[in-house]
Amino acid sequence: MRHPCADTADTLTAFVDAWHAGRVTRGEWTHGAHVAVCAYYAFDHDPEATFAMVKAGILEFARACGIVHTATSGYHETLTRFWTLVIAAHVSASGAASRWDAVRAALVFTAGPVLMELPASLLDAELSTVAAS
Repeated sequence: MRHPCADTADTLTAFVDAWHAGRVTRGEWTHGAHVAVCAYYAFDHDPEATFAMVKAGILEFARACGIVHTATSGYHETLTRFWTLVIAAHVSASGAASRWDAVRAALVFTAGPVLMELPASLLDAELSTVAAS
């Protein structure tokens, strides 16, 4: 699957900059875009810092777009934390040499049957860390 936000290293950087500047449309803010932004930050930040940056960015994006947060729509803390942990772990394990490599690896990984491929030990370790905090 093609993700225009990450066609090249330059389009990736431009997309992240546009996202922070409030110039990304709701139509451009796809699951792939979420994954790309998360992997972009996970490349050189620990999972908690990545989560904090992604959460703040999503909330600002939602505010700029007038998205109302309800029980069934808008920002979802649990899903954001879960996907951040999964993507951060994958980026760390991938040995990516650049942000773009990290993003491409995460996009390929999340396009497949991700939950079936995750080792139970990863989920148990990462989610128990979250539960303890």
